[in-house]
Amino acid sequence: MAKIRHDLVGVVHPYTADGIPAGFHLSAGDDVPDGIVVGPHLLDGDVPEEPAEPAGDDAPDGRASRDTWAAYADKIGAAYPEDASKADIRAAVEAHTA
Repeated sequence: MAKIRHDLVGVVHPYTADGIPAGFHLSAGDDVPDGIVVGPHLLDGDVPEEPAEPAGDDAPDGRASRDTWAAYADKIGAAYPEDASKADIRAAVEAHTA
C-alpha cells in the first residue's frame, strides 16, 4: 500500500478516482486507502504511475486528471492526439458523445 511521504509538511485532501472529495485528510506517513487518488509527488518512494480508470459509464468529474480523461476517452473510443492537453481530451470526448 502506498504511503504519504514522510517529509510532507501539512495535509493532503484526497479525492476518489471519480473526482469526489474523500472527506478526510492524510498527513506524512499515512497509508493511502484503496480507491483514493493523490499525486505521485506526495507518495513515499518509487510508485509506478498508472492512469486512473474511471468507474462506470459516466464521464469523469471536471477536476479529474488528464490521465483519467484519457482513460475515459480510450474507453469510449474518442480519438485525440497523443500530446493533447486535458482540455483537448475533454473536447474530444464531448464531440464524440454529442
